[in-house]
Amino acid sequence: MATLFKVNDLILSDTEQFTGGFDLRVSSSSSNPVEDLSRVITTQPGVRRADYDVVASQVSLPVELRQGETGRWAGYLVQAVDEAYLENIDYDISVKAEGYTTAAEIWEAVREHRGYAVVDRYAVPSRSTNSIMIGGPDFKLSGVYLEDETMQPIRVSAREPNTGATFELTIIGVLEQSALTGFGVVTSQETLEKALPFEMPAPTYFIRLEDGVDAGQASAPWRAPS
Repeated sequence: MATLFKVNDLILSDTEQFTGGFDLRVSSSSSNPVEDLSRVITTQPGVRRADYDVVASQVSLPVELRQGETGRWAGYLVQAVDEAYLENIDYDISVKAEGYTTAAEIWEAVREHRGYAVVDRYAVPSRSTNSIMIGGPDFKLSGVYLEDETMQPIRVSAREPNTGATFELTIIGVLEQSALTGFGVVTSQETLEKALPFEMPAPTYFIRLEDGVDAGQASAPWRAPS
């Protein structure tokens, strides 16, 4: 147990990598969602819009994934993110598709090409250990290992279980370590908007503050002066 706690502390100590460079994560009620947080911040009395450098959004959607025509469908998450997220995310990529040399190139490709995606480490097998996530999904890729430095792009099919709508994803990278967003395949929101016959769920927002802005004060509920 002491070893597990120590490993966890080491992972979480790299705050910049664990959070992707964002300072705040903002969620709203699904029954009363905030559709455009950037606009709300601009119109909210007493809130300095200049304090909020980047306001990005992410939508999480449970899907089923399958690699190959005869593979088994297995439950997983798609994390669909907007352009602001893809332009500012700082997550490193440990395994890159051939033709890409930096993480920035990978994220740019995901932004520019509908259907391109990055997958977390939980979905990738290891040559030396069993990467088991207790209570997590059982989808695993084949054709790439955590110890690899490069990979061939991997095509997988995704299926929305309620409507049966399907779309294709091309995985071009593996995240360096576990992200604040948890497990999932990260792709653009445009990918889901073109594929699904319904509006996407309420987003979670990720905010990068301007230098010198205190995260605790920026995230505290605003109160009118007495």
